[in-house]
Amino acid sequence: MREFWRGIGAESGWGPGLCALGAAGFLAGAWIHGWRRQPTILGATSGAADRAPTFWERVSLHLVIYPGWALGFGLVVWRGVPPGLIDVRFEGEKSWPVLQGAEWIYLSSYVVPLVLPWVVHSRAGLRRYALDLWWVLLGCIGLFLTVPVGAPPRSFAPDSLAGNILAWETGRPDFAAASWPSFHVCWALLCARLLATRGPTGAWLGWSWAGAVAFSCVANGAHAVADVVAAGGMFLLVTAAWSPLRRALAAAE
Repeated sequence: MREFWRGIGAESGWGPGLCALGAAGFLAGAWIHGWRRQPTILGATSGAADRAPTFWERVSLHLVIYPGWALGFGLVVWRGVPPGLIDVRFEGEKSWPVLQGAEWIYLSSYVVPLVLPWVVHSRAGLRRYALDLWWVLLGCIGLFLTVPVGAPPRSFAPDSLAGNILAWETGRPDFAAASWPSFHVCWALLCARLLATRGPTGAWLGWSWAGAVAFSCVANGAHAVADVVAAGGMFLLVTAAWSPLRRALAAAE
């Protein structure tokens, strides 16, 4: 169990976990003391679906998503790299240089999702993003735990702050256990899709940033090309193939 809790800390970076705990405290306090109105958590898309989310609805996204993220990745780390892991890297990839500066773009995929709930302009958009993110999370964790496929990070000698951070992040022996598909890319694509609802500028910024994250995943040696391709497939599966199911669930509400 010590490895399980270590995994939660390592994967969540504690920041999102603390964010979730803080959100839980806010929600509990508002509920107990009746501040203005009882908070809702990702309210239904029916009714006032087009109005802006409330403060509590934005905060609740962290409460709904990050604990599941930390627990899921903690379970993967606890399990470790499966025996007989199939390395999905092409032979030529193994000798590609590691661009340490790309780590800064890679790290942005931890920051942008924390900010994103505050730029959403509709309850429907926030709810759709949360549901898509849950499907992606369940799909990725399921693959990590059942399919012995991954890509060990490329070795390098750190010579900068970004390099030291990258070495710390990818230095765990179990890192390859959660590489295929790249969850960084999956989440970045969902963020870009949500930003696109803000108009052409949001779409341009979102998709450009998601492309940069995908590039950084390979450039910094943390992922293989196959990890990024698989993440794109997961994104398409969740946002396209599951649309009829989501519409059916929304109609049932």
